Amino acid sequence: MTQLRLTLITLLIALVIPSSRVAAAPRATFTLIVHSVFTLISPQDNAPATYSIFKDETYPIIARNVGSTWVQLELIGADKEAWVRIEYGSVKGNLNDAPIKGDTGVAATTPRPQPPTQNVLPAISSRARDIYQTGLQIGNNPRAFSKIGDCNSVTPFFLAPFDSGEYRLGDYKELQETINYFGGSFAREGMTARVGFNTASLFSRLWADPNLCKSENPLECEYRLHRPSIAFVSLGTNGAWLTSADYEYGMRNVIDYLIARGVVPILSTKADDLDEGRFNPIVIKLAREYDVPLWDYRAAVEHLPNFGLGEDAFHLTWGASYFDQPIYAAWQWRNLTALQALDAVWKGVR
Repeated sequence: MTQLRLTLITLLIALVIPSSRVAAAPRATFTLIVHSVFTLISPQDNAPATYSIFKDETYPIIARNVGSTWVQLELIGADKEAWVRIEYGSVKGNLNDAPIKGDTGVAATTPRPQPPTQNVLPAISSRARDIYQTGLQIGNNPRAFSKIGDCNSVTPFFLAPFDSGEYRLGDYKELQETINYFGGSFAREGMTARVGFNTASLFSRLWADPNLCKSENPLECEYRLHRPSIAFVSLGTNGAWLTSADYEYGMRNVIDYLIARGVVPILSTKADDLDEGRFNPIVIKLAREYDVPLWDYRAAVEHLPNFGLGEDAFHLTWGASYFDQPIYAAWQWRNLTALQALDAVWKGVR
């Protein structure tokens, strides 16, 4: 009887006292969005390949590199590390919860500096208001905006989290009104944002979607399909071989096309210097000359190490759009300041 009583007491204690083993929070996951890639043994482009993964496959993320440009995946049965560039997939969950691995493979920390407070967001001129009002008169959609750009403007990275719900505004709750108003444009797969686009691509029918565009170039097709009232214009990363004169000529063609159709262009600088610093001054000059909004993204990331670029000085460092915690990655600042720019332009022209 004594032994039975002790057994019952032990069972009751086990039920009442919480276990010291607390269930771990769900890990962020990575889903491949390209056809297939090799994972690598370390977060370096020249590292040996380890495994093959394929489109739509989803894996838990177990680590990320400094800068969050690479993630390490958990593959069942794998005896080697499996790293992949983050732009090859979409991330669900909080990537910031994944531990950081430095060059030595041990946990590392990254600085989380604060951004500049001036010269990033656009001022709104009477010229911009006139363009916007003209657009409304000819039937542009006041609740629609378009993205015109290269790899730094594509879904699922640029602004798309504000449609998918993968964001937390934190102290920026006033931006929710803008998210609600422009819902549907953030994650939309438009005709004018593609990997490899440059200023010339937008006017070439060879780059247009043959299923959606009726003998049109991408810019014409986008305007007909979406009828935006505002458009982000962020070009130059994939056109570094262009001369300065050719780049400026192409940018003028884009700006002229938009203004003629009552679309307010938001011109953007870029973080990289692949063009040896030639294009950003042209963008700033054109914004002043045309008196249209300038979103100076370069100024938004100049406080980050290497302007928020990865080891290749090309890809932006990744971070989810969670603004209720310290913001440290270039993609976080890109999506936040772009949303702020859209908010400023919309409230300034309406």
